[in-house]
Amino acid sequence: MRGVFAQLPMQRLPAVSALRRLSSASGSDAGGGGILERASAAVGLGEASRTRAAAKMAEARERGVSWTEATSEAMRDVRKERRSESLREFYEGLAAAPTFDLGALRAQYEEGLAAEDKMTATQRMGLRFDQLRGGEQAQALDEMKAELRTSLAILDAMTPAEARNPLVLVKASRAAKERIVGQVGLSSDAPIKSVLMQFEWSLIQHEFLRRERLAGRTLPRTQEEMEWMLRQRPTSRAFRMLRSESMRMQGRMRASKVARPRGFAAERGLRLVN
Repeated sequence: MRGVFAQLPMQRLPAVSALRRLSSASGSDAGGGGILERASAAVGLGEASRTRAAAKMAEARERGVSWTEATSEAMRDVRKERRSESLREFYEGLAAAPTFDLGALRAQYEEGLAAEDKMTATQRMGLRFDQLRGGEQAQALDEMKAELRTSLAILDAMTPAEARNPLVLVKASRAAKERIVGQVGLSSDAPIKSVLMQFEWSLIQHEFLRRERLAGRTLPRTQEEMEWMLRQRPTSRAFRMLRSESMRMQGRMRASKVARPRGFAAERGLRLVN
């Protein structure tokens, strides 16, 4: 079965921390003084991150790149490290939580909406400047906020019973989805399916991380590690989801007459599913 699962793209939960993405400041290429400080202030770096950025800038300058290019390269690497740290903290939090329900998902949505309120004055200026010059970051931020508000409205439209068991009372009920579509004013039930998929994927991650922590095993540090470990040691819920995705993928392949995945493991897995 692992051969089939290896062909499947795992459903990723949209990171609410993406709302914290901000435009970085630009500086003169005349020298390094002040460029790092302005860029660090624009993205809200602490002292430790600023030290790492300075070291990366020095390495880049030794390779002969300009101060501006060195700053951009350093800030890009530091932001990547910060995203990895945030993901590790997210996994640790999921592993520590005794349960995961729609209330926890709601908290993630609300945290994302509140992220803009925590911006510094410099960060707000950078975002405003990006908006004035027609940049995409401000537009992406607005789109993510609108999506989060829609997701919260969908949660609000669920009955108490549906909120306790949404993967049964909402996911499998066309009537429930149609009621929520009308109540929220949606054009289709696609946003409802997206929220339910996010909840199911978060629940799978929680069950897996909780199990791994109680077993004393090392938790994943990246999304790629999470996907790989889930395929190697799936929980029962993850196995059912992966098997369902595998069968849907085969149906799409047959409908479009696309060649099946090749290889001994993939063919053996396909025979097991069939």
